[in-house]
Amino acid sequence: MGVDAGIVRKAGAWFTYGDDQLGQGKENARTFLITHPEVASDIEHEIRVKLGLDASDEVPEGIDPRTGEVVDSPASELVDAKA
Repeated sequence: MGVDAGIVRKAGAWFTYGDDQLGQGKENARTFLITHPEVASDIEHEIRVKLGLDASDEVPEGIDPRTGEVVDSPASELVDAKA
């Protein structure tokens, strides 16, 4: 999708995002994105914006904007309160 959206460039077998070489071949690019979730998140965000699926930069409270993971949940607050 990143190549189709013009976010990721493909030259021969190489995939590139901005100045980052993602890898030679799909599997190496995939491995790079798994080990660099911040880059994967940036690419996903750009694709969503381009497709009109994520026009705002607002992130709900308690969610890490880079990973989308919950960083502050009521369950963790209860555990901390008992300690």
